[in-house]
Amino acid sequence: MISRNNGLTELLTSTTDGFEIDDDSKLLDKIRINLKKYEEQYEKQLRVKQDKNKAIEQEINETKKRIESLEKSEEIKKLLNEINKMNSSKFETAKNISSLTNDINTLNIQYQNIKEERIRLNEEANNFLEDSINNNPDSTALKLNFYKNLGLIIQDNKNNQENRDNIDLIIVNQSENKKSTTTLTIGQDKKGLSDYFITNYIWENI
Repeated sequence: MISRNNGLTELLTSTTDGFEIDDDSKLLDKIRINLKKYEEQYEKQLRVKQDKNKAIEQEINETKKRIESLEKSEEIKKLLNEINKMNSSKFETAKNISSLTNDINTLNIQYQNIKEERIRLNEEANNFLEDSINNNPDSTALKLNFYKNLGLIIQDNKNNQENRDNIDLIIVNQSENKKSTTTLTIGQDKKGLSDYFITNYIWENI
């Protein structure tokens, strides 16, 4: 038994002699130091983040209090009402602009139609007068009576010996703000003026 115990002791001794106990202890100490530094750094960062969170929460609470105070204020209520009124007015203005644009477009179309109709009527009147002149060589008196009925002043220069053979056509156009007069002297020979020219001249100036 003694020999056996001695052999076991020797075996354990030889085995432990194979380990570097001092190096392992240094490694463990270094690990413990690094872990402590990491824990300290983590706790420091955690405190910084907690402080930031507290500051943010405090700012949020103060903002909420200001909002609640503003909502209870009569001035902010009036301001909100004014903003709502302005938005409504803006919407109505946009609708009115759209409606006015449509009205303007409609009036432009109506004006163009009236303009085209006037041109057509003028052409028909000119054609009618030209046909009347061609079909009736003695239609001058008829036309003059027709224009006289429209309001033209026909002046006969019988009292003027020099111009006793001339006839003055005085065309008076009177609007709301002004009055204009146009005179055309026509001799018995019409001074080379054709009935068609005279008719058109009168028609364009009435």
